[in-house]
Amino acid sequence: MLDLFAALDVDDKEKAFSLVESLKPHIKGFKVGPRLGFLLNENEWKLLADAGEVFIDYKFYDIPSTVLSAVKRSFNLGASYCTVHAANGALCLEELSALEKELNSIKPFKILVVSLLTSFDQDKNKLPLSGDKTSDELVFKLIDLAYSAGMRNFVCSPYEAKALKEKYRDIFLVTPGVRLNSGAVHDQSRVATPEFAWKNGADYLVTGRMLTESSNLINTINTVKEQWQIVKKG
Repeated sequence: MLDLFAALDVDDKEKAFSLVESLKPHIKGFKVGPRLGFLLNENEWKLLADAGEVFIDYKFYDIPSTVLSAVKRSFNLGASYCTVHAANGALCLEELSALEKELNSIKPFKILVVSLLTSFDQDKNKLPLSGDKTSDELVFKLIDLAYSAGMRNFVCSPYEAKALKEKYRDIFLVTPGVRLNSGAVHDQSRVATPEFAWKNGADYLVTGRMLTESSNLINTINTVKEQWQIVKKG
């Protein structure tokens, strides 16, 4: 199966679970953000966890006690991954690192640190209060902070993945913003093909509309598999 999360960014539970049934033989897991997550009850979260690895993507950013409680809640819902913001700061990230170790003694679980959303581009859509820093500089600054706090799992765009893997050999990277060549960019800026992302060192990919709006889901999956085979052959 492909090391890929399908982003279930839909407002219809029936459509979401139909996608899950179609995709679960082909991919490792499913990313759930607020659009779908707020609609689900505990039993439906369990159904998702039974179908594949669940990635809760709420990008928790709050006072440390609230962030830690939200992460624990994600774990208890059956998630294998959840996201927090690097901007939570060193003290919160250090507590998260300790919590991650504790939860992993029960079952595999990764807290993914988000640095800069792929919708931000310092040339076109500048992050507020970022000064004159480039997108790369911001990503590295935030990941350096989180790494020093003990975090080892991160979300980044496909364009930063290679340099991050070269600097930090022991990190795990999830890259959103993945599109096929013909795919539209929509509201993201730093996007790339699956082949490019995997070649640059991504461990898992995240893609949404490429799958959820596909007119032929199996053809789309097969195209992604072809790109994966190209990477494996090297």
